[in-house]
Amino acid sequence: MRKKSDEKRQAIIDVATPIFLKNGYSAASISEIARLVGGSKATLYGYFPSKEDLFLEVILQSAQRMSGKSFDYLEGELPFKEKLYKFGVDFLKFITSPTMADIARCVTAEAHKTNLGKEVYEQGIKKSWLKVSEFFGQLIKEKKMRECDPWVAAMHLKGLLEGEYKDMRLLSAKSKFSEESIKAYVEEVLKVFSCYYFDKHNKEL
Repeated sequence: MRKKSDEKRQAIIDVATPIFLKNGYSAASISEIARLVGGSKATLYGYFPSKEDLFLEVILQSAQRMSGKSFDYLEGELPFKEKLYKFGVDFLKFITSPTMADIARCVTAEAHKTNLGKEVYEQGIKKSWLKVSEFFGQLIKEKKMRECDPWVAAMHLKGLLEGEYKDMRLLSAKSKFSEESIKAYVEEVLKVFSCYYFDKHNKEL
């Protein structure tokens, strides 16, 4: 019974995702979603108490699916230089993807009206970047990184990686970025980042 319930819940999310991304939160119709799923609004609300709850789940699932291995690169046995580089390249591809640009626009449009922005930040962005903070915390313990607040360091890296790429994509100033340009940019970011956060004797970066 639980499996069928989970399948129905996922079916609702799958139907709702393109509707929200195409129409935005306000214009998306719960009645349309219920009709396409093959049930009533009452049935839909049995799985998601509100339209906002459904939209939040759509956003979080889409972001998780699109992020690929970005944050997973920080685990495993690779040298930390390679981990940071792979993470940076994958993360930049992630935030400049068409789907993530659409998601960011949707959330931004509703952030001042609802708790969506706060929830997306707490359950999505902050939760993900805590993994980077924990990664830096371990490097500090291993004496590979200077003593610092690992969360602040994570936010510095985030800002450097996003640079102008995020704005260009969100504002549709540029729709495509070559893999070569992204890789070259990440290399420069890591050079800048290492100048402050990594010891001079550390030649890995």
